[in-house]
Amino acid sequence: MVVQQAYLAVRAALRDAGVEDAAWEADALLRLATGKGHLEQDPRRPLAEGEQERLDALTERRCARYPLQYLAGRWPFYGIELAVGEGVLIPRPDTETVVEQALAMLQKTPAPRVLDLCAGSGAIGLALKQARPDAAVVLVERSDAALRYCRENAQGKAEVVQADLFGYEKTLPPECFDCIVCNPPYVTETEYGSLGPELAFEPREALVAAEEGLAFYRYLARAYRRPLAPGGALVLEIGASQGAAVASLLTGCGWEEIGTVRDLGGNDRCVCARRASDIRDTGDAKAQ
Repeated sequence: MVVQQAYLAVRAALRDAGVEDAAWEADALLRLATGKGHLEQDPRRPLAEGEQERLDALTERRCARYPLQYLAGRWPFYGIELAVGEGVLIPRPDTETVVEQALAMLQKTPAPRVLDLCAGSGAIGLALKQARPDAAVVLVERSDAALRYCRENAQGKAEVVQADLFGYEKTLPPECFDCIVCNPPYVTETEYGSLGPELAFEPREALVAAEEGLAFYRYLARAYRRPLAPGGALVLEIGASQGAAVASLLTGCGWEEIGTVRDLGGNDRCVCARRASDIRDTGDAKAQ
């Protein structure tokens, strides 16, 4: 089969399988199989035997709705390329909103100390490090599988710690960070059942949270003020309908300058706040 025929066949197969952007993904699969997209090579060139076998195998897996990002093994995020695969959440463009907001809130902070909780692949923290080389970044991840990718991506650019968000703050001295970022699990049990088929291949523990998706936010609001310097920034990714609920949790725990930021699609994507200069006792020690 020649290049053009192969591309058209893959595009048709992906479309039949319900893949949304079949044309773009067919080109991506051809690139994985041959090293070039269909417009970057002679459309009349016959595929070598090994190329055709690789393309057929990739197409079969993608038609089964296995994520393209996992097939590629690496994926871009905010100008960096990250190793990804089974066991780690796929970095998505919407999460770049968290990076942009954190950078905006750190503009006047020299050599900021940044904590990325539920770091996964390290996407948010490493993107911040790329944009702010003077930052000292700590990536915290609990999962063994995700931690492997986090360490591979960090490559000495950031400290990687295996720990659970629930309790990690007890190991930290007061006021040791200028910014805390987090993309926690926030999908409800009900929502999880209606997600696209690709999401079934991603780690469930990185997606689903108890208490109608608010469990992590409730704990963060109570427990992670003391590790922040006065005026320090907190930036949390949220689900599109969670802005008011998360803002209310932060208000109740004494955070200030609370705001909601939309992504490029116009959906609420993150909630940001600052630690007050004077922390009041609002239940940190009782955080569940």
